[in-house]
Amino acid sequence: MKILIKNFLLIIVFLSLTSFSYSLELNLKLSGSLNYFNPNHINLSLQSHEQLIRKLADFHPDWAFKEGEIKDFHLGTYFEGEVLLFFSPRIAAGISTGYLYGDMSEKKTSMSITRKSDTYIYMDPITINAFPLNMAAYYFFPIRNRLKLFVKGGGGLLWTKFVERKETKIMPANKFTFLLLQKATSLGKSFFSSIGLVYEAEESIHFFIEGQFRRAKISNFQGELKSGEKATLYYYEEYNTDLDFWESKNQLFKEKPSGETFRAVEKTVIDLSGISLILGFSFKF
Repeated sequence: MKILIKNFLLIIVFLSLTSFSYSLELNLKLSGSLNYFNPNHINLSLQSHEQLIRKLADFHPDWAFKEGEIKDFHLGTYFEGEVLLFFSPRIAAGISTGYLYGDMSEKKTSMSITRKSDTYIYMDPITINAFPLNMAAYYFFPIRNRLKLFVKGGGGLLWTKFVERKETKIMPANKFTFLLLQKATSLGKSFFSSIGLVYEAEESIHFFIEGQFRRAKISNFQGELKSGEKATLYYYEEYNTDLDFWESKNQLFKEKPSGETFRAVEKTVIDLSGISLILGFSFKF
């Protein structure tokens, strides 16, 4: 990250020295985007949750699977504010921050089983929040009088929070049982590149559309156990002897889990790499 900051500052100095004939210009850029990513360890645990409930229904003679299907976790929304410094009509640099949110809600993770006269609904909601601090360099290519093509590249820090709850709801009594609540955070790095179009609606107001590729694999998540002890979030598979089933999980442990009933143990990685479609506008200060 220090190398990235150093290189960014060198670019700023170089651009400043080459833009004496142009009056520096500040813009504020506001945008929203839909993000596609593939957090593999999270999706493996969600798939395993569905398989476990189905196997429980098959295992117990007086239980019957009722309904439920869990799809992979892929989509999130992102809102960003960025300050752009133009060194020339074609060259700019920016610093930005924002908020990324994605979730698999109770409804999206519900699996239900009928047990005698009651219905048991098993849920595994997961939420991911991320707060970036990014730096970027832009280059603009005029296409028409009011239309420009631009390319962009940069990177920064990404503070990420993971929250998971496992709970059971019994109907018709509407009784909840909370099986697990865990929270963990990590600070990682992200890098991105973009291509887009910007339209000058007025001299001081511009609208843009942007496609972005992002690389951001976040690991080493830290949290606390109920005892208050510090713990690390691990991905692993645990063997259920009754069901003859290896269940995938992400869970906080003080030390790396080990033993005959554990396999494929590693620190959880939440992969937010992917693509984004970004829409927004900017205006001069």
